[in-house]
Amino acid sequence: MKKRSDFSSIIGGFAVFISFIVSLAILHYFITLSSEKVLMILDKNTNTMYERSLELISFLNNKTLATSPELDIKNIGEVSLDLSCFRLYINGNLTTFTYTINELYKNGLLDPGENATLYLPPGSIGWKQVTLVSCKGNRFETLLDYT
Repeated sequence: MKKRSDFSSIIGGFAVFISFIVSLAILHYFITLSSEKVLMILDKNTNTMYERSLELISFLNNKTLATSPELDIKNIGEVSLDLSCFRLYINGNLTTFTYTINELYKNGLLDPGENATLYLPPGSIGWKQVTLVSCKGNRFETLLDYT
């Protein structure tokens, strides 16, 4: 009987060792798969953040007429901006606007260094919070005094 017990403990030990190795292999597979996905997500987020950092707008005025409000902006970033897909919020409300680009190159984009005038809907006299949201989700905010 003693020999059978020794033999079964050897078989049991071998089975435990094999299951341990298989468990480690499965764990390694999941960790590698997860880390690859995490690295892909981080790489994508890094690229998006880098692209968004290239978009910069400077507001050139903070006072306008309430009857025909205009907002002058300048692209101080490193990429051309498509103003047609920008969203404009005045005091948190989505608002329509038209624009003209005041430079020589009429390619429909606001190139770096160029100015544009945004024509806003008329409103009441007072300060308004104006938020421009770019195509990539960058937010540019200013206060505009309607007089």
